[in-house]
Amino acid sequence: MERAADTRVRRSRQRPGWRRGWRRGWRRGAAGGGKVLVLSLALCCLTCATCRFVAAYESGLPPRPLEVPIETPVADLGANEALPERLLALLQPNPEPLPQATGALPLPPPPPPLPLGSTPVLAYPLGVPATELDPYGWRYSESRGRWRMHAGVDLIVPAESAVLAALPGTARLVDEVSGYGLTVVIDHGDGWQTLYAHLLDVAVVPGQGVNSGERIGRVGQSGRATTPHLHFELRRQLDGRTVAMDPWPVIAQPLLAGTAAVSH
Repeated sequence: MERAADTRVRRSRQRPGWRRGWRRGWRRGAAGGGKVLVLSLALCCLTCATCRFVAAYESGLPPRPLEVPIETPVADLGANEALPERLLALLQPNPEPLPQATGALPLPPPPPPLPLGSTPVLAYPLGVPATELDPYGWRYSESRGRWRMHAGVDLIVPAESAVLAALPGTARLVDEVSGYGLTVVIDHGDGWQTLYAHLLDVAVVPGQGVNSGERIGRVGQSGRATTPHLHFELRRQLDGRTVAMDPWPVIAQPLLAGTAAVSH
């Protein structure tokens, strides 16, 4: 009897230790699980990066940069005071408004450039919805053998489609620009500019005021372009530098025709 009682005492004294051991083991298991989760996430990231490098290797291209910058430096294209003589044949001005009836109120002048401050909302710069979009972001340059920033968006539409001013302002540049082809740059005040490239012809001259939605030219394939489209940029001059940013998030409807593809 005494031996059985001693055995019960010893077991009762051992039970708290068992409990401590169980708790200690559970904590170690939880800590181990956390380490496993971290290692699993790291392995997933490594796998994604490896797949990206393998895909780039198989395609023969260097890996595409992972992040797209919010803004990218671009060259200031300057301004001109008059349409170059060689481009006079490409000037197709908008029809003059019909004469007003006697006693009618005069039409208001074009609004002045807006003090935009923060990023503006842009009117859709085409007379028809685009069928395809090549977005702002990294694009591989075959001629340079490296990835370069595509500083605007390419809107694919039929040739001769109307190109419209995205905001009121003043035509700052109307000229042929290397790569861009026939180009119009409109100054909207407060450093903001919009650029319209690869045009077929133009309807404005340097220094001319334009309204939002006014036709400034037609879609063409001038410059380095493989198909008729509008290359459109939103630019800002600030602190002595010129940068371009993605205009797509601030372009008003309509966007794309139907279920148009967005190429990458």
